[in-house]
Amino acid sequence: MARLTKTQAVAQLTAYATIVAVDEHDREFAFQPTSANGTLLTATTGRLRLASASLATVRVHDSDGRPWMVTLRVESATMRDADLAETVLRAVGLRLDREHRKAERLPIGGQAWLTAVNCQNVVDQDVVEATILDVAEGGLAILTQRLLRPGDRLLVRARFFATMLHAEIRVARIREREGMVEAGCRFIAISSDQRRLLGEVMKLREPSQAASIHSLLRDFDWDEPAEPSPFWRRWLRKAS
Repeated sequence: MARLTKTQAVAQLTAYATIVAVDEHDREFAFQPTSANGTLLTATTGRLRLASASLATVRVHDSDGRPWMVTLRVESATMRDADLAETVLRAVGLRLDREHRKAERLPIGGQAWLTAVNCQNVVDQDVVEATILDVAEGGLAILTQRLLRPGDRLLVRARFFATMLHAEIRVARIREREGMVEAGCRFIAISSDQRRLLGEVMKLREPSQAASIHSLLRDFDWDEPAEPSPFWRRWLRKAS
């Protein structure tokens, strides 16, 4: 397998509206990439946040789905206004993240309808339409026009070809992508029958099929088991 280069890693970052990085003090901060030139990345970030950070580490993935950790060093910063700074960062380190555990993903398209249970910006029982980007044993990634937030709980009906999957999910992470919201969601309640159907769907993956979508699922450690909940049982009975 070919090694990812710093230039390729930096170019990947420009595909996203907002990147969440970790600084040398192990604190998260966000920046908005605007352009790339070789190993240099130009981005906008908070002026006060930048004052305490000189290094930023982010995770990217190569065409084979392998995770890489990129270290960026702040080269210069120009104050745009009282709150924002235009920052130039240089990729100075790149290593394969061998310790990062990943669930197997299935980059397969599908449609999903999510009923809001407890969301910040979606009214309860409102239905959110979405496109499925990735599927893993512990969750799925979707793309939607609706504004979802981490912690939102929803009931999902997902269609894969002729198979319908029902589960309860919690939004774990979000990322803007070309005016849409990409959300990585964990299954927090799924029946054994539905998990069996999920396994059958994942078997449809071609052996030579490579993961091509930079999904938020690739950053998940699936440590939290899905557990049944009273709300889930009531909803499953209604759906059957």
